[in-house]
Amino acid sequence: MPISTTPRRAAYAAAALAVLAALVLPATPASAHFGQVVPAVDCVTVPVNGTYRAVFNYTSYSSSAVTVAVGTNNIVSPGGLNGSQPTRFSPGPRRAAFTTAAVPVNTVVVWKVHGNTATARSSSRSCGPQVSLPADGNGTGPVLALGASAVIAGAALLVRALRRRRA
Repeated sequence: MPISTTPRRAAYAAAALAVLAALVLPATPASAHFGQVVPAVDCVTVPVNGTYRAVFNYTSYSSSAVTVAVGTNNIVSPGGLNGSQPTRFSPGPRRAAFTTAAVPVNTVVVWKVHGNTATARSSSRSCGPQVSLPADGNGTGPVLALGASAVIAGAALLVRALRRRRA
């Protein structure tokens, strides 16, 4: 086998591995919760002027996006906060999926999705004073994996084109 084919094969193998990783990494693990959306409390903002804000996350055990309309299967209480929660749930975990408006420190905030409940209190884990609250959660992992696989595949094609020119 000529030595010049070894780097080409390595480039093809790297590209194939990157594509495989992009397909496998976003997959959700097998679980007893498959198909469910499970809400949780990320943290609460440091109380200011007698109020706090609750930051919720969720994990969707579905293999594709799930829509749950605001109503009995997707409800936040107290009632004034209902409607601020997401209705489209992407697969996998989503941190900081939504943040409530400020509520009095003696108010308990509950988010219930298909019978799964998350409860926030002013005494829940604090986010800290400099918390950044993304509006759409933390869903950049699959995008980064696909971008990396595209760069590697492009590099493999470039190496191939350059080698053909030399030959």
